[in-house]
Parts: sequence; structure tokens; C-alpha cells
Amino acid sequence: MFQSIVAKLLYVAIRAQLDMLLPVAFLCTRVIKSTKEDQMKLKHVLEYVKTHQLVYTLGAESLNKVQSWVDAAYSVYPDMKSHTGGITSFGLGGFMGISTKQKLNTKSSTEAEISASDYIPNTIWLKLYMEAHGHKMDEIVFEQDNESAIQMETKGANVCWTKVETYQHQIFLD
Repeated sequence: MFQSIVAKLLYVAIRAQLDMLLPVAFLCTRVIKSTKEDQMKLKHVLEYVKTHQLVYTLGAESLNKVQSWVDAAYSVYPDMKSHTGGITSFGLGGFMGISTKQKLNTKSSTEAEISASDYIPNTIWLKLYMEAHGHKMDEIVFEQDNESAIQMETKGANVCWTKVETYQHQIFLD
């Protein structure tokens, strides 16, 4: 019963209620070995659906500008894996999103943010799709919030090695 209800919620979350995608994605990881605690979490999600008048507004400020956001939560599962979420919008409401457990264990929050590379194909596909239908994309914004990942992006991977070498140099001086 647990698995059936979670599957139905996942269908709704992906297609109509992206705001429910995160808790439903977490519940999906528990369908094989659900506990009483997991069943209570499912009950909370169902109560949310029942008590809130869920209205999802979707629109576009411009069909020539698309925005995507991606973020990762580092090591949130018992097996130490991280979680990735991403959403794409034309300006009013998100229409394409993911919320999923990462496949690999990562050693840091920066490494977990590499999940941006898992979501960017969605944004590239959307750009190609829109251009194939006559909408030239003037602006594509892709955002993530991890400071060290941003430094690697803007300054290159060498920024990491510079800090390691500086740290090692300080150790040898002491």
C-alpha cells in the first residue's frame, strides 16, 4: 500500500505539483523497507495535499529567457549519499524539475554540487527545443549556490590545487 501511494504521489508531483517533489522523492527511497516513521511522513504529505488548496501558477515573462536553479544537500541519507534538486522556469513557476538521490557518495559539499552537471542537460535540451520551434534564446541563466564550486567554475580547477599546495607548504614550514 505504501509503495502504491508513493508512486501515485510521484506521478502528481512530477507532472503538476513540483513543490511536493522533495518529500515524495525522499519517500521513494523508503518504499522497499518502509517503517512506521516513514508511514507517518507519508501521512503528513497526504494531509498537506488534503488541507491545502494547491494552485500551481505557470507562466512566462519571455520565451527567449530561461532560468534554471540547481542545489545539492550534502550527505543527507543514512548511506551518506547526497540529494540533488533542480528546476527550470520562464519566469513564473517552474515547469521542469528533478529531486533525486545522488548515485555516488561525495566527500564534500562542493563535490555534491557537481550535481549541476546532472541537471544542465535539461537546460541544454530546452534551449535546443525552443530554438527548433523558432524561439531564439537570448539569455540562459543557470544558478547554483556553493561558493567553492563557483570559484572552481570562474577561476578553473587550479584554484583547488593552489589552496592544497599552500596548505602543504605551511605544514612543511612548521
